[in-house]
Amino acid sequence: NDSIVFYSNASGLDNISYLSGEGIDTTTSVIDVDVEVQNYLYAYPPFPMPAKNYIKTLIYWDLSLDIDKDIIEVYNIYGEKLEGRERIRIDKQNQYSGWLVWDCSDVESGIYFIKINHGTRTIYLKVMVDR
Repeated sequence: NDSIVFYSNASGLDNISYLSGEGIDTTTSVIDVDVEVQNYLYAYPPFPMPAKNYIKTLIYWDLSLDIDKDIIEVYNIYGEKLEGRERIRIDKQNQYSGWLVWDCSDVESGIYFIKINHGTRTIYLKVMVDR
């Protein structure tokens, strides 16, 4: 009498199933599955739009990573990097959210992209500056 035991912890709970019967192939095999970790990052639309001196957006991030170590950069419409975090700050509201504020008072009128790289997640915020 052959038998098979299935074990699963996919939902965080231990699940065991037991099957028995004649003619069941009891060959053991293990399958390794690579799981790609996706970090969480979300941003509301920036405001005011168009901006004069600053642009602001509410962001939510993955607690497993330090938002203060993220790469945050500003690009023009030609893909040229204008600056890094020098004039960008994160005003934290709690452990997982806060206001991203960019001081854009020294840039010319135009369209810009704020790039936020948070672990495996990268987002671009489109902003407009009008003088």
